[in-house]
Amino acid sequence: MSIKITRTDEGYVARVTPPESKSGDWTSNAPLTQDELRRNMERLGVHQVDMWDSIRSADRAWFRAHPDEIDESQVINVTRAPNGNGYFALVDHRGGVWSTDHALAREELLAQTDNFRLAPGLLPSRIDDADRAWIQDRESDRAALKSVDVLRTADGYFIRVLGQLRQWPDTALTRDALVDTLIGFSLPHDRVMALLARVDDEWEPQSR
Repeated sequence: MSIKITRTDEGYVARVTPPESKSGDWTSNAPLTQDELRRNMERLGVHQVDMWDSIRSADRAWFRAHPDEIDESQVINVTRAPNGNGYFALVDHRGGVWSTDHALAREELLAQTDNFRLAPGLLPSRIDDADRAWIQDRESDRAALKSVDVLRTADGYFIRVLGQLRQWPDTALTRDALVDTLIGFSLPHDRVMALLARVDDEWEPQSR
């Protein structure tokens, strides 16, 4: 495997010899954005570690030649915590990766990265993107949960998918089997456990 990447003012130019290549080197015909370069390298079978090491090496060389520039590609990833309380971030800071080891509030995250030379408004926009993705995921979770009904009896748990089964199935499930079944419906684990807690709370008074 041979990778040569150079960052220019217009983007990245690359020459890659893929592993076990039969067609020889792949060369970019024009400067590429980082996303375009990444997609091409993934298609060629370049390992993620080798790819990012080569890209960051090209970035470091470019920054040495352009010490006053800011980098709009530094923020690699921002995600909102599953419970909604804070954010996790991964930032490439001058070739070294900085990451949060716990969820940070929005203002705390902005304050901790204030000395990074990020493009103005870049990190807030990534945080907003993380918010939208988190909200969309929660809406999908709620829609999925509304389509599932669970009943607990002394024999165990019964489940039916609304709109598909009008009658309750004859066979009761254990709690573990029910959890596996619900997760098999692509329901998040924390949502499944919250649903079961509600079902158990409703059943407990009736069992006394």
